[in-house]
Amino acid sequence: MFRFKEDYQELEDTFRLQNSYTTRMHHYKFEHGGMLVYDSKACIVCGNQTESLPKANPELPKMLKSQVKKDLETADEKEAYYFKNMKEYLPMSNFPYEYILEIPNDSITLRFNSKFESGNLYKSIKLSDYDYNIYIHNDIGTYNQNHWYYFSVINPRKTSITFKIVNMRKKDMLYISGMQPSVYSVKSFKEFGTRWHREGTNITYTENSPTSTANFVGRQKYYTLSFNYSFKFENDEVFFAYSVPYTYTDLTQYLDNIKDNYSDIAEVIPLCKTIAGNICYKLIITEGIMDYNIEKKKIKKNKKLLKKERKAVVFMARVHSGETVSSYMMKGAIDYLLSSPARQLRKNYVFCVIPMLNPDGVRYGNYRASLLGVDLNRRWQKPNKYLHPTIFYAKKMIEELKNQHEIMLVCDLHGHTKKKNVFMYGCSLNSQETLDKERNLISRVIPYHLSRKNSFFSFQDSHFRIEKSKESTARIVIYQEFEITHSYTMEASFFGPSSSESFKTNRNGDMHFTTEDLETLGMDLSKCCNFFTSHKIYTKKIKQTNNFLKEELLKEEKLLEKKEEIEEDILNEEVTIIIKEKVCDEVDVVDVGADPESSGSESEPSDTEIPNGVYKKKSNSKPIPVILKEEPMPSRTLNSSVKPLSIRKPQIADGEWSRRRPIKSPMITFKIQETVSPQNFHFPLQSRFNPFALDIKLKSDIPELEIQKRIPNISKSQKKPPVIPNKPKNTEMYLPALLNVNLPDIQSNVKQHKKRGRERGYSEYELPKQEVFHASTASYSENL
Repeated sequence: MFRFKEDYQELEDTFRLQNSYTTRMHHYKFEHGGMLVYDSKACIVCGNQTESLPKANPELPKMLKSQVKKDLETADEKEAYYFKNMKEYLPMSNFPYEYILEIPNDSITLRFNSKFESGNLYKSIKLSDYDYNIYIHNDIGTYNQNHWYYFSVINPRKTSITFKIVNMRKKDMLYISGMQPSVYSVKSFKEFGTRWHREGTNITYTENSPTSTANFVGRQKYYTLSFNYSFKFENDEVFFAYSVPYTYTDLTQYLDNIKDNYSDIAEVIPLCKTIAGNICYKLIITEGIMDYNIEKKKIKKNKKLLKKERKAVVFMARVHSGETVSSYMMKGAIDYLLSSPARQLRKNYVFCVIPMLNPDGVRYGNYRASLLGVDLNRRWQKPNKYLHPTIFYAKKMIEELKNQHEIMLVCDLHGHTKKKNVFMYGCSLNSQETLDKERNLISRVIPYHLSRKNSFFSFQDSHFRIEKSKESTARIVIYQEFEITHSYTMEASFFGPSSSESFKTNRNGDMHFTTEDLETLGMDLSKCCNFFTSHKIYTKKIKQTNNFLKEELLKEEKLLEKKEEIEEDILNEEVTIIIKEKVCDEVDVVDVGADPESSGSESEPSDTEIPNGVYKKKSNSKPIPVILKEEPMPSRTLNSSVKPLSIRKPQIADGEWSRRRPIKSPMITFKIQETVSPQNFHFPLQSRFNPFALDIKLKSDIPELEIQKRIPNISKSQKKPPVIPNKPKNTEMYLPALLNVNLPDIQSNVKQHKKRGRERGYSEYELPKQEVFHASTASYSENL
């Protein structure tokens, strides 16, 4: 028995806590048709196990000092606004949580995690014991950028699970071609030493329907990646990623190793700090690094000597944080430059390398953008020191380097989500000047010879142009502003080569690039720098490239000739319809030689010719019948044969103007159709201008007596009109355009011509230019 009120209160509080604990362990969160088992904003509790909770964000010093605000006045208004109002970031996310999410503590439910560097899993929803829907984060500061994914799964059982990433943003052709996710198993590595590799079955990549469960993402187009994975061990933690990850921590450890072991030929220098406070490093590689430092001014004599003896090369990578393949190409290039075989290169060159231009995006799991939500590779024209610090200082580094050395090559390394192989984008001038042509040839030297060195590289997939939409990229800005001809973007497929013949060994059907394959590309790119060591070698490489391009050009010309021959044969078989227009509501087709009033009957034929009948205004006396002669008549030019006719509106008996407008009657040469389309004669002049009765639809229905009555000079025995010279031997005849032949373009052309005449103030219309109607395509073009 409780004597005091406090005892009752203690008992009530204890019961409430126990009841709350029981309820909490048996009720879970459901959404999008399943049980929520992971949320990046939640602290996950599974039974008595709770994930380690990160510390709260410490306050960062404010960056917006008076000088910063002044510099932002010249920046893009939208980006400056986001910068001023963005939350302050740690160098890497500490994954703060907003609530506690409980998941079943059983031997069936998978446990997801992505709260590590470069991870970007947003939510995971359990649909069944074998099916899970996955949502990935958009890039920070964006709503429509994501393609990179990186998360881990712990499966208590050895089962096959279907994963569906339902909010992918890009149309990825590589998955359709057979690409698989990158996989790493912790227990498989311990047992067999298996590292990151490609694995997965039943892979599909499809566009979501409008009623998809990914309805929280808006009205944009989204795609679903679906794949199965069979777990080989119980309670094994398996990592899944779009491609083999290469994190900022991996880079810093790699650079620390270079500091310790290659200090005599390499120097790691901080280039700048990012928005989140990460250091963007640059690496200088050259022989005798202790005597060389481009950051400090040296004695003029030594400086001139360095400029005379050594040229410079610049490599950059990871401006797009999710393109990890570029880091492995960069690693291959650096490893070779630090090796003994590259000693001669180090003597002749200064290599400036920026291995990671977007450290913030890499650490936070972005696919393409910086923490400001912008594509840094579109900010090279006018980078801002505070909004795009890595681009600003990288451009400044190239400018300083150019003042000290002749920069021979700049290459920006990237990854490609749609094409196979490895290829380059270069620059080319659209000019006929000799110097520009030489420069265009020189820009193709490195890609061509790299394709000869490495079977993964495709010169055919490379292109050389300056696109308007890409004028702010590194490749074009460096080419134009610094006049560096060898300025490239090197793209490596996330998948692999287009042919298995590119592999030197049998891969058993596996067509994916390995990290070692990508490293060979960086190594061969570095070897190509040997071309610049002597003028003789360089000239030889240019000649070889020129000879190759000549051969390719001859092949293309032969193919074009064959194509033109085929098109010409097809064109000769087509029946064209020549359309001539004239404005008059009282028109008859007359023979040129039969009308003494026709002007220009003796004029020489020109490029614009008319057939044997022309339009002529009907006189007030007898109507002039149609005369078709069997012998060919002389050609007449349209302008010399026909006088312009004025527009007039006929008055009816009561003195009011008729609602009928003057009708343009094109004269048409066309192959006789199976029908005369009387159903189209809906205008008021139907009974006057339709030469046949309404019930006559086929040519075979036209009585011979009717033909004799309408066209008296054609005998009964004459069943076909005369053949027009220089035309296919098909039956053709000339009829007024009032016999509607279902040419919708005629009506629009009539309106345009009539409008043109009003604008010019003409009371009489001139005949338009010749137009040719192609019956096979149901379209016509002017001046063809």
